[in-house]
Amino acid sequence: MTRRVGSHPRWPGARQAVDDPLAIWQLFHEPMYRWGDVPGSEVLCEQLMLNPQDPYLQDVFEQVRQDQLAQAVVSGNPFHGNAPPVGVLPPLMPGKIPVATLPTGNVLSIDAIALTKNLCVVGPSGSGKTNWLRVLIAAALRCV
Repeated sequence: MTRRVGSHPRWPGARQAVDDPLAIWQLFHEPMYRWGDVPGSEVLCEQLMLNPQDPYLQDVFEQVRQDQLAQAVVSGNPFHGNAPPVGVLPPLMPGKIPVATLPTGNVLSIDAIALTKNLCVVGPSGSGKTNWLRVLIAAALRCV
C-alpha cells in the first residue's frame, strides 16, 4: 500500500511515498518539519525506514509530520525551519555568537562586539522575537 503525503506544491516532501525509505529519509531531513523538536523522532524514522510497510509506523510518522507542518503554517514565520531544534545551539566560533544554522549548513552569527551597540528586533506578534533573543543570550553566555 503506497501512501501519499501532502499534495500542496509549496511544502517540501509533497507527493512522496511514505513507504519508500529514501522518501522517509528526505522528509526527515527537511528543515520545515523541525523533527529535532519531536522527542523520539530519530527512532521513529529509523524504524519506519527498516519497516516501511508497517501501517502503525506509517500512521505515527504521518501524524507527527502533519503536526509539525501545522506548527510551521501557524507560526507564519518564513524562517521556521532555520531555527535550531529546541535545546540545540550551533557550534562556537571565535569572536562570533552563533544564532542559527541555515539549511545549507552555514552558521548565521553576530560579531560579539556588535552587542555593545544598540540592537533592534522587529517582527509581528508571535514571530519568535523573544525566543530569538533567548537563543542569542544563551549563545553569548557560551562565548564568555
